[in-house]
Amino acid sequence: MDRAIQGRTAGNSCGMTERCHDLAVVIPARHEQDNIATVIIGLLQILGQTCSILIVVDDPDDPTVAAVESVDKHDALVSVHTNRYEGAMGAVRTGIELANHRWVAFVTADGSDEPEVLRRLFQAATAADAPLACATRYRHGGQMIGAPLIKGTLSRAVAYVLWHLGFPASDPTNTFFLVKRTLLERLNVETQSGFSYGLEIK
Repeated sequence: MDRAIQGRTAGNSCGMTERCHDLAVVIPARHEQDNIATVIIGLLQILGQTCSILIVVDDPDDPTVAAVESVDKHDALVSVHTNRYEGAMGAVRTGIELANHRWVAFVTADGSDEPEVLRRLFQAATAADAPLACATRYRHGGQMIGAPLIKGTLSRAVAYVLWHLGFPASDPTNTFFLVKRTLLERLNVETQSGFSYGLEIK
């Protein structure tokens, strides 16, 4: 299943109208019918309608699909696709294959990744012509809210160890980042599941 869904016209709010059409936002989703509308609306409000939003679901009957179709998406190209592989990593791979854009961003469907942070990442990356821009929970201004104690502790521990071993990103397990397509084309990401694909790309 591949559906492109469009709606009425709205103004662009990205502040970089000439570049937002180069950005595709990939959102793996599974039973996120209660959150996906808020995520889409937030992205459109911050980035405007010139970016593309690709939602990837495991099952075409997932209730997330109906929730996407109910959103007033303005002129943005919002598309829903069925995962060509398995799980969250499969959804990411599917999104990468479908997104024919200069930049590809990865956002969670539960609303934990802020669109304003993505806008700042995109502006910084395009201004510097950097191949990769990563959000972080562990530097000034970053935070982790609502994570289970064990998960949060492990994430911090991994970040601390890898950072002091010279890993270039301060939050290696965070899947909220954007990457230039030319970098993706050079990489042979072998990860099949979990957040490890972010480690390979970073």
